[in-house]
Amino acid sequence: MAQDIVDLIDFYASPLGHSTASTIRATLTELWPEIAIETFLGLGYPLPFMPTSDSIHRSLVFMAAQQGILHWPSEEKNSCCLINEDALPLPSESVDRILLIHSLEHAEHARPYLRELWRILASNGRLLVIVPNRRGLWAQIDDTPFGHGNPYTMTQLSRILKENQFTPLRSRRTLYSLPSPSHFARNISKLLEKIGPTILAKFSGLVCIEASKQVYCNYLQKSSPLILARPKPSRV
Repeated sequence: MAQDIVDLIDFYASPLGHSTASTIRATLTELWPEIAIETFLGLGYPLPFMPTSDSIHRSLVFMAAQQGILHWPSEEKNSCCLINEDALPLPSESVDRILLIHSLEHAEHARPYLRELWRILASNGRLLVIVPNRRGLWAQIDDTPFGHGNPYTMTQLSRILKENQFTPLRSRRTLYSLPSPSHFARNISKLLEKIGPTILAKFSGLVCIEASKQVYCNYLQKSSPLILARPKPSRV
């Protein structure tokens, strides 16, 4: 079940939330540098990570009905709505980029949810999934939003994407700092983020995978079975 919207807001307003968001944004920038696209969709609680570039024509935010919602952007016309995971209110192939954060690990039915994401993603679009790492310390402590829901290893996340007609393209591990608001944890956070990929590789707080849509799968499903005719026996 998704976390309450109030808990997510409070976390990202805290010093630990600020440093966490900064680390995740750095990973997002590395994977998705500024690019001109038509539609960007964030699902879960993506507000600290939504792009502000003028090169994106339309940005949307979908939040789970059991989580709650708030007005976004705060000073503009609302572009945020509540959704049911198995019925996203968008036409097929209408989104160029999809960001999932605080989302997949809380999905009640992950596979139908991913199939809906496959449906709305454009044929040349990209999906970026960020989830708590099952092996990481952040998934073991419920004082942060990443300590709730169903965490994944990199292998598990890659597998469920493949099973639902996505092709993993790139993966990253991020968030090696300690999930603690203490002064000591804040002081060593930059050091841990720097050395983490080398000495703590599989124990990151989060795992991320960028994936594309397997368009040929849909074609094969719609195609009729191939029937091979038996060769006629030759006469001697």
